[in-house]
Amino acid sequence: MFRRLESVLATVAALLLFTLNEMRLFNDRPRVLDTAHGFIHSAFLRAFGAPQQVYLSVTDLAVRWGLVALTVALSLWAIADSFERSKAPVRKRVR
Repeated sequence: MFRRLESVLATVAALLLFTLNEMRLFNDRPRVLDTAHGFIHSAFLRAFGAPQQVYLSVTDLAVRWGLVALTVALSLWAIADSFERSKAPVRKRVR
């Protein structure tokens, strides 16, 4: 199905990094607005049940959306790699 497995493994690794970052945000970020420390951006995260509101900093948002972009780009690479035609060896004509 996939000619080269590197693209699929890279996509799975990026998805794992994104998931680990989401769990870090879910467990470590405050649930109330904390303007003194820069946690001013509200986000709803769901882990183990109902979604909860957490407040993120600008750095948290940049890392989160950067990992989203990385995961999407690597997924597109894996899809494009699976549709790429394999080049058949050229046979020479014998005259």
